[in-house]
Amino acid sequence: MHLQGASCQPICVPPMRGCDRSHRVGRYRAKGVIAATARLCAFALSALLAGCAASALPDLKAPVPDAWRNGSVVAPAVATRASGVWWRVFNDPELSDLVARALHGNLGLAQAAERLRAARALAGASRAPYLPVLKVGTDRVVEPDRARSYFLAGFDAGWELPLFGAGTGAARVAHSATDEALAEWQGARISLVAEVVRCWIDLRAAQQRVHGLAALHDDAARRLQLVQKRIQLQLAPAAELHTAEAAVARRDAALAKARPAVGESAQQLALLLGLNEPDPAWLAVQPLPRLAVPPLASVPADLLRNQPQIARAEAQVVRAAGELDISRADLYPHIGLGASLQWALDTTDARMRSHGTIFSLGPIVHIPLFDWGLRQAQKRADGHRLEAAVLAYREAVLKGVADTEIALGNLRESELREAATEQALRATRQAQRAVETRQSLQLADQLDVLAARAASVQAGLDALAAQRERDLAYVALYKALGGPPVDPDQLATSHEPVAAGAR
Repeated sequence: MHLQGASCQPICVPPMRGCDRSHRVGRYRAKGVIAATARLCAFALSALLAGCAASALPDLKAPVPDAWRNGSVVAPAVATRASGVWWRVFNDPELSDLVARALHGNLGLAQAAERLRAARALAGASRAPYLPVLKVGTDRVVEPDRARSYFLAGFDAGWELPLFGAGTGAARVAHSATDEALAEWQGARISLVAEVVRCWIDLRAAQQRVHGLAALHDDAARRLQLVQKRIQLQLAPAAELHTAEAAVARRDAALAKARPAVGESAQQLALLLGLNEPDPAWLAVQPLPRLAVPPLASVPADLLRNQPQIARAEAQVVRAAGELDISRADLYPHIGLGASLQWALDTTDARMRSHGTIFSLGPIVHIPLFDWGLRQAQKRADGHRLEAAVLAYREAVLKGVADTEIALGNLRESELREAATEQALRATRQAQRAVETRQSLQLADQLDVLAARAASVQAGLDALAAQRERDLAYVALYKALGGPPVDPDQLATSHEPVAAGAR
């Protein structure tokens, strides 16, 4: 229930007769309006100074570690991450071109950018409910005795003052929506770049794997031919034929399983770029991009603050604080100014000379009475929601720390595995060269050479898998740390900001 008090006069009254009387009443009212306005200004100023301050935001200190437990690994260079072009450490110009095309052509990123622009458009109107409102209209009033009928025209104006923290709360809610939309856009951008790099690595790795498996298949087929000749010359038992045939069949199955990965990665890459079909140039067999970054002692923990999920949790804290400010302001009277100007004409007067004007100005006060308990309950509920938002922020930070530690550990282990497979590859190639040398000296036959070659190719496939695993671990570390900070004021008409800056 609201109790409204104002100095507004009723508007549905008969018009005053006579110009002299109207002038006298107008002078008296003018004096009363001036006095009422002065009292209202004094009252509004005192209320503004006494109770319009909003509550302070909770202290959001991110509990990030001073040093990472798995920090002594090859990590992203600070300069590369600051510019937001971390994928250039693969030294692949074609990959850099694909990322640039995806940032301007991906439909999901375009949707996030439009939602960000929509939130920014509404954020500037956060104080619109506290601006003056003007209503203009006309009406026709008939007295109960039907002796007279009046035509009314005029306007009503109202202006609610954003006191007791209501204005600050509305601004916080509006700006939190912008921050959430920015975090969504940043998350979409990070995921897009990571997916483009991952698909490109998977495409090149799948091509190299198919190439290696095809070489193994050819060696198995050649071995089958040699075994058949040896059986014909009665130099080998017939059981070796079945073993060689089984080896060829296994190579056929491995090739059939590996080939679809090439088309699947190419199709996913086309989807990320907003294309209907893959570019035929992608299907040309190329080596896997080689990751080359300088080692760092540790990864800066401050990079965690750029994680989209942490930024989104922080925006939700600001939103909850704004909603609490609004519910707290609802416990106090809503104070505003009201004005009304009405012009009435007696339509029963044949000469249309009977008319008058009524003007009123005064405060408008809404006081919660019987629903004050409901408002108090809403305030308590919003307070608990704020506490929940703060806890969710801390949980997001802890999850970010855990994801980063896991990514750092996986990257370290993948480096160790890559080094081991590279060493095994070098050893098998040396063994292959030794067997080839023995063959040239007629100390080994062609079957020994084929076996050594197959071992070398298999070691190369293992090294390829380890290199792919290390590259993908680097991509996972980038996603765990989050992208570079983005200034929402620098968002251009495209899906990319003109430049990255500190938020």
